[in-house]
Amino acid sequence: MGDLKLGIALGAILGPSDLISVLILQVILAGIIALVVIVRSGRFRQTIRNIGHILGSLLALRMPGPAVSLDNPQASKIPFGVAMGLATVIFCAHQLAGKI
Repeated sequence: MGDLKLGIALGAILGPSDLISVLILQVILAGIIALVVIVRSGRFRQTIRNIGHILGSLLALRMPGPAVSLDNPQASKIPFGVAMGLATVIFCAHQLAGKI
């Protein structure tokens, strides 16, 4: 819930339109961080298989199962708060550079 609280605080500070820009940048950065974490941990092929399993389950209208659950202790975790912080810093730096 800490990420949610940080997002709410950012929304209160930045306002709705700037928050959308930060969230879009945040999702892009989180994807890059996720890719780096997956490649560094050597789980790229397993991740591709898991994505295929999830998509197959989605098409069959059933739950994917415990192997691809976030409760799986072997699952890679992505630090979403780090992406949110980086996105905020990049956005604010960009805004300040435009005013100089």
